[in-house]
Amino acid sequence: MKNLVLLTILSALVCVSGCNSNSGATNADNFEKFDTSVYGGVNFHVETIQLETGFGYSVSINDKKVIVQKNIPAVEGNLAFKTKEDALKVGKLVAKKMIHFPGDLPSVTKEELKELKVIE
Repeated sequence: MKNLVLLTILSALVCVSGCNSNSGATNADNFEKFDTSVYGGVNFHVETIQLETGFGYSVSINDKKVIVQKNIPAVEGNLAFKTKEDALKVGKLVAKKMIHFPGDLPSVTKEELKELKVIE
């Protein structure tokens, strides 16, 4: 328990002071993936997924997929994201929540989706 509290505090401090972000691309318009490393060598990777009806995203920790999201969370129905950009924005939000609150299952609210301009 003590180690979990310490890891949570260290993760928050590292991210507040600036996570090492690298999309792996040379231009800022790449909306397909996002990588970040946090204290202790934990690597998070978010990438978009092409679906028949739109886009989704996956989140990996140290190269192991832990989340595959094929629909917009907090929205009724099985609606895919309309754009890669929207899928990646929400995937990054989920990864940030996982970094700041390790051990908790991340959730996304309709308000957060509105703030990200994913829904109206």
